[in-house]
Amino acid sequence: MTSTPMNEFLTAAEQKLSGLFACAQNASEFHTQCQDFGLFISDAQQIFNAPNPLPADEISRLKSLQRKITTIELVARNNAALVSDMPDYVDQSLSGLR
Repeated sequence: MTSTPMNEFLTAAEQKLSGLFACAQNASEFHTQCQDFGLFISDAQQIFNAPNPLPADEISRLKSLQRKITTIELVARNNAALVSDMPDYVDQSLSGLR
């Protein structure tokens, strides 16, 4: 694999997404990692503006990255739904004890 700016970006992005997965259950750390990833993507914008077509391996890695981001988004939404449903669940549980 040739070392190109896109390959370097993809390697770093894959590492950052692994970090996001690892802390998905820790809201504070997850938030921090998400902000860091957002800045990382913003800083790498010039890579996506390059006029050269991407080789097939880089396109494949970008698609894999997109799937991982989608999965992280689903995990985050699920965690948020659990937290937002928690007060109702506690109220219902306590009502059953009365």
